[in-house]
Parts: sequence; structure tokens; C-alpha cells
Amino acid sequence: MNKIMSSTFIILIMSYAKAKTDRMDEIKNVSMGQFPFFVQLVFEIKLLSEEFYSCGGTLIQTRWIITAAHCFPNPDNETAQLTKKDRVHALMGTNKHFNSVEGTFYIHSFIDRVISHKLYQECYDNNMNRVATKYNIALVETRQPFLPSKFIQIIQVPSRRQDTKACRKATIIGTGIITSTGNASENLLYANTKIYEGRLNVLEWLYSSTVFYTVSEWSGSPVLFGDGGGPFICYHGYTPVLYGVRVGGYTSTVNNTNFVITTYESIQKHMSFIKKYVQDGIHEYDKNPVDIKSKTNSIKYDFYQIFCLLLFYFKCK
Repeated sequence: MNKIMSSTFIILIMSYAKAKTDRMDEIKNVSMGQFPFFVQLVFEIKLLSEEFYSCGGTLIQTRWIITAAHCFPNPDNETAQLTKKDRVHALMGTNKHFNSVEGTFYIHSFIDRVISHKLYQECYDNNMNRVATKYNIALVETRQPFLPSKFIQIIQVPSRRQDTKACRKATIIGTGIITSTGNASENLLYANTKIYEGRLNVLEWLYSSTVFYTVSEWSGSPVLFGDGGGPFICYHGYTPVLYGVRVGGYTSTVNNTNFVITTYESIQKHMSFIKKYVQDGIHEYDKNPVDIKSKTNSIKYDFYQIFCLLLFYFKCK
């Protein structure tokens, strides 16, 4: 549910933000086939004045999508009823924003099962607005597999050793939420951003230790908030790797500067949960700096051994 949350406690959050913030890059239209792992989850549920609502997701196996748990009704029996009645749709193979199941060309599958993290929790303020979540991640099993093609691909996920430190410049993709009022474009959009390396003490208290953040200055021009459940990816060469799932967004103004704070669940910290249910067909990316260092040390050690052997040989002569 693409709801941008703003709260007065963000001022307190930003008072702890001492690391350098980022400026989000220009928003661009997604071209066909550019992000072939991106999934739109469309729900046939009346929400406010809309007959449908949507969330983002990412294809990690031909029948498995990863997204945010808050996209689905709570409790679980309501979600089960939705899937049983075929009222949740997974759409791929398009660069258009769908707010209904009718429209231009797309690849479609119904949803058979939704598995939310067993520790998933929602935190509300006094007005019953959701202000934070914990372990906000879910796996979605489709009825039909999405067969790989030019416009449909499985994305790699980081191994348990490949943490977010390997992800410096990232890309977020969304159905086009570009203003704080939730207005959307017809096209899918993307923008580049960076992980925030400072401390956000209040958010760290509200959220679980499995999240990371981006903090971007907002000059008033359109900014891409992305969608709930949408991907946070980094490219290693030409290889896209899914590092996060978007779970929350906030706007704030501190000292006449506008900020957008976005929270993401870390894929790397949820690999045990993912592998418990998706046991085959996952592609893991593993290029840990520690491995490179150990290889370098091994090479140094080999040279040291050769040097010692040569020294011993000349001494013997």
C-alpha cells in the first residue's frame, strides 16, 4: 500500500543524522526490458476511492516473488481468501504502471500462497497510522511460473556474506509515486540513490535490525518514493543484485531543508527465511571483499614461501 508517512518524530530522527545525506538523481522512465525482474502486484480490493491498489516486488525464482509483508491484509486468513478468489495478480513484462488488471500487454499469473516473516509486526501511532514495521518481508508463490525471456528475468540475491557495504550506488524502481500526495505516472520510473551510512536513532529503535536507510535532500522537484515491496538493487558490473525491499517512506523539513527518508529490509539478513521456502533456483551473488583479501594474502604467502626456498637454496650453495 503506497502510503507516504510523515510524522513529527522525524525532526528528532534528523537531529541524529550527522552523516552526509544524498541527493537523489534525476527520475527516468523505464524502457521495455530494462528491469525484467520487476513485478507489479495488483490487488482487487477497494481502498479509499480506488478499486485496486498495487505493490512492487522482485522475481527471485520462476515462481517466487519477494515483497513487503505490509502489502497484504492482516490477519493471514484474509490474504488466503484473496488468493483463493484470484484477486491478487502478479504482472511482468511491461514498463507501464497498472492500477487494474486490464490494459496493455503484460505477462500475468495468479498468486497461490503468501508467506510473511513470522516476526512481522506493525507499529501505530495514537491516530492508528502505521509509523514503522519490523521484519516486513514476504514471499509470494505464483500459480504459473514466469518463464525467462527478453522481458522476464530472475534477479540474483546477495549471499549471507555479501552485505550492503558492497552496495554503494543503488537503483530504486517503482510504479511512479513522485509526490508526497501519492500521485503516480503512467510509466514505471527509476532513480539512483545511496545507502545512508549515519545513525537514525529513533528509526533504529522503531524498526528491527534488519533494515537500512536512504536519506535524500529534497529540493522541491519531483522525487521517486518508489512502492511498498519495491526493489533496491546494485549493479556489480552488468549484474543486478537485489539488496533490499522498500518498506517505509517519510518526509520531513529540518532547518529549511527537506528530506526524504526511505527504509528497506535487507535481503542479506533474510537469507535464512528465504531459503527455508525457496530451496531451488535461487541465484546468489558472492564477491565478498574478505574473499579478495584472503586471496591476496594467499598470493603474498606463496611469494614468501618461494623467497624462503630460494634463500635456503643459495645458502646451501
